[in-house]
Amino acid sequence: MSDVELEYAGFWKRFCSFFLDALCFIPFLIVIIPLNANYRLGQLYTMIPNLFFLFFFHVYLVQKYGGTPGKLIMKIRIRKLDGSAVTYKEAFLRWSVDFFSFIFSSIGIIGVMLQLTDAEFSALPRADFFNIVKPSGYEHLTPAWFRILGVLTGVWVWSEFIVLLTNEKRRALHDFIAGTIVVKI
Repeated sequence: MSDVELEYAGFWKRFCSFFLDALCFIPFLIVIIPLNANYRLGQLYTMIPNLFFLFFFHVYLVQKYGGTPGKLIMKIRIRKLDGSAVTYKEAFLRWSVDFFSFIFSSIGIIGVMLQLTDAEFSALPRADFFNIVKPSGYEHLTPAWFRILGVLTGVWVWSEFIVLLTNEKRRALHDFIAGTIVVKI
């Protein structure tokens, strides 16, 4: 595939594929969120299964089929800059920032939960959505880097959109990291 033949996927196609991918996560989240919210060490017990699922979704499917289910439904594919299929290397590089964000945020949450007793955990206020724990009063147990990670994650997400909207090939930051493009098929 030469550069002339490639038609880059625009913002809305990519946004719709992201939304469809989010829908794919709902059944998984229906199981994971209550486990994490109702069991003090839920995050610890679900971290490895979460990683396997996320690796399958963001790396295996991308390498095997050229995209996640949302991209396949929207008829767009992830390719190397020369138009060839991505390898596991590019697939992982595209996901790498989210991977490290997940690892470090999990470590931060697990660190806090290991400092609490079961009774202290049970006494934490709960939100309405899936009975999620709101650790009010325990912020002092959260390491300073955890709050910085939250800010950096927000900056990353918004930067992804800004970069995607401001270059002609509609590449997001993770595409620049991996040397990939997203094209219409």
